[in-house]
Amino acid sequence: MEADVMGAMPNPTGSSSVFTSHGTMVFVEKYSGQLQHGKMENNPQNAVFIKEGDRGQFFCLEGGARYDALSLPDHSRFNSGSNLIELNSAVGGQFTIVGTTDTEFGLKMNGLFLCAEPDGRITLSRTECKSWELFHFRNDASEITGTVVSHRIDGRIIRFFISNRSDYIQSCLLRGDFYDRDALNIIKNEIRNDNIFLDVGANIGNHCIFLSKFCDIKEIIAIEPNPDAFSILKINILLNECRNVNTDHLGVALASRPGKMRVSYPSSGNIGGAQLIPDEFGTVDCVTGDEIIRERSIGFIKIDVEGSEFDVLEGLRQTISVCRPSILIEVWKSGQSNLESWCRNNNYIIRHRLLMDDNFLLVPKED
Repeated sequence: MEADVMGAMPNPTGSSSVFTSHGTMVFVEKYSGQLQHGKMENNPQNAVFIKEGDRGQFFCLEGGARYDALSLPDHSRFNSGSNLIELNSAVGGQFTIVGTTDTEFGLKMNGLFLCAEPDGRITLSRTECKSWELFHFRNDASEITGTVVSHRIDGRIIRFFISNRSDYIQSCLLRGDFYDRDALNIIKNEIRNDNIFLDVGANIGNHCIFLSKFCDIKEIIAIEPNPDAFSILKINILLNECRNVNTDHLGVALASRPGKMRVSYPSSGNIGGAQLIPDEFGTVDCVTGDEIIRERSIGFIKIDVEGSEFDVLEGLRQTISVCRPSILIEVWKSGQSNLESWCRNNNYIIRHRLLMDDNFLLVPKED
């Protein structure tokens, strides 16, 4: 794909994210350059529709550059799976916006309407605009639709924002309690009031909210690189008035060295299952935990990073050596043989094992 620097583009009269009548978001599949649609929490928010009058064009925004070499499956030959329609070569890639209601519209090119197929494809295939051919704008794709639920938990009213009832952690919150209660109770019993808690892999705020409301601790530093997760985390912090949660580092990932990564979803239905993949063109910046913490006194670290735990520990080497915090860490089974070796080398012991969730509480070995 060819890229233009954003600053060199003519000013559009308006640009928006586009959503389908399925409630899904239009996005650009990174490696094929195809327009597709899917759940916002599972896909990149990288497609915008730039509108000029009654016409407009799709672009992909990535890393400060704009790409217009987008494509669609050739619906007439889709069974072969090998032919693509290049949008930028068809009438300059511009669609005519055909209004059907005050809120929905169709997108027409060469006499055909764009259609969001049920299987996630987007095709230029329909002669009429009725249902799957309807789209709507949302000016800010970070706007999330969902439901706020309230529960009385341990004597306090706790509120959660639920955007996806089938998401694993959100489904627990929806039922009226925090996720991973055993681990939370261990933290509550171990942590001291003067501690700073480092939450690496804060997700949508399950641990942050619990600690802020039920543990009188100094500060909680939330680390979460996935925008689909931390956008909900921010809402949950506001809903529960958690004034001791530090969100200055949301959007970055902790690693053993600086670099770039991208968010990948190996399976749907679990925002917390998102993994970070090294990618020099990725949109997530990586830093070491030592760089963020510097000389602050950390009393407790929780690490839940879907397989990258030892990389995170390496980047926290100085902090762990100086502060000697307790550490609650999820370690995938493939890496558990390395955990005891890490403990020996760093003078820690394993105090608790929560094998159902692959969580381990590590504490400094007494001299």
